[in-house]
Amino acid sequence: MQTAVLVVATGLVALLLVHRLSGVLGGVPGVVVLAVLPWLVVPVLLVPVVSLVLGRWWTGGVGAVLAVGLLLVLARRGLRAGAAPTGGAQLRLMTVNLYLGRADASAVVDLVRVHAVDVLSLQELTPAEVARLDAAGLAELLPHRVLDARPQGYGSGICSRVPLTGLPGLEGFRCAVPRARVRLPEGRELEVTAVHLAAPVDRARTARWVLEAGLLERHGGSGPSVLAGDFNATLDHPPLRRLLRAGHCDAAATVGAGWRTTWRQPGVAPPLTIDHVLLRGAVRARSVRVVPVAGSDHHAVVVELVLD
Repeated sequence: MQTAVLVVATGLVALLLVHRLSGVLGGVPGVVVLAVLPWLVVPVLLVPVVSLVLGRWWTGGVGAVLAVGLLLVLARRGLRAGAAPTGGAQLRLMTVNLYLGRADASAVVDLVRVHAVDVLSLQELTPAEVARLDAAGLAELLPHRVLDARPQGYGSGICSRVPLTGLPGLEGFRCAVPRARVRLPEGRELEVTAVHLAAPVDRARTARWVLEAGLLERHGGSGPSVLAGDFNATLDHPPLRRLLRAGHCDAAATVGAGWRTTWRQPGVAPPLTIDHVLLRGAVRARSVRVVPVAGSDHHAVVVELVLD
């Protein structure tokens, strides 16, 4: 009986690794499994350990190989990719989901002030939240802006300390996806897109999520660019992985901070990493911080950027 259980458990670990490597989403169940994949590391490691303790060498050996394979897939996001950039124009960007406009506006503005944020990407931005943010002092700190505030949390926006030029927002998305070209004092320019993809919580919205990620994949420019916001996807989900293969890199993963979770909703799911800052072109991350935001179920992501 023990051998049968261990064989089944080893088979499940094999299926888990194949699912992660295959690039096949697997519908809503597949979305859920891949979302919690980092939390399955301990159970996966227990399979070969228990097998070896019980003297089941065959299942223990196979299970160990599979566990190591999964660890290698996941470990890269916790390792810095090369030395931190030093020269070049510098910019500090923060992205935060405002939880249907319920986030504490004063807390958000305090984070902008404390972290000396130059560019702010906002998701789930409502007209009422814009008024609260400005009353808390955001307009003075970040006077340049492209906002598409909408009721029920479908709005997004970009605010900047330095001048920016509004660009046409991306079409075909459930939520607003505004864009802007930010001009740094050194004369360098950076295209910034505030991203909020549909949440893959059922079959219809999963299809919408895949479609929207594909639209982002086809969107690109010749200069340095940033996609910052709530992707409702972890680094293990195929839509985000395809976006990365299309030429972007995840800022947190490049500095070894890819394990830091950004979304928490107790009783619904374990903490997940679904908020990202994706970089493309001659722009790199020097550091990434994940900080809590009062009144929101998302943490803010603060990234120090360097334009080569």
